[in-house]
Amino acid sequence: MKRNAKINIACSAGWLLLILAYFAFYYDDLLSIFTPLLGGALLFACIPLAVSAAIVGIKEKTRMLFAVAILVVSVTIVGWLTPVGKTFGARCKLWREKAYYQSVVAKVVASADDSEFNHPIIVDSGPPLRVAFSWGGILDNWRGVVHDPTGEVMKANILDTKTWSNRDDPDYASVAGFFGGTLIRAQHLEGDWYLCWFT
Repeated sequence: MKRNAKINIACSAGWLLLILAYFAFYYDDLLSIFTPLLGGALLFACIPLAVSAAIVGIKEKTRMLFAVAILVVSVTIVGWLTPVGKTFGARCKLWREKAYYQSVVAKVVASADDSEFNHPIIVDSGPPLRVAFSWGGILDNWRGVVHDPTGEVMKANILDTKTWSNRDDPDYASVAGFFGGTLIRAQHLEGDWYLCWFT
């Protein structure tokens, strides 16, 4: 294999690893500030790779095909698979911090007191008692991981967030006011843990 081709493949592999790392840390506070910029940069990084493939690619007749394939795969990974990547990122963050979250939940359930914890948490007295760990947001629009032993937060997905025409649905109304905000969406991560969005 020619040296240029090896460099091109190495660059492509490096780009794919960056995509994986980007999603793995998608919900981390520092990265979330630059998420739009990084996503755009990673998407457009595929263009020089495609151009390089066209110039130093495999065989004369397949260079353009290879370049187009890189573009298609790149757009697919960053675009169509973004929801999958975000879910992967949410689970990665939960896995990294789960031990701490579990210790907090145990203490809060035992004492119903959240004053001793530095991490921004919100307690909903229920019953049963639920605990939310904020993952950031703006003003009253925020998201966070929620420990809900009943899974009732998933009823938030009943809401038509485009028109809000069914916000009086009894099932949705029973969970809308959790944690003192308006719960509008929930995603199951694992066990009793859910990623929830509030407004």
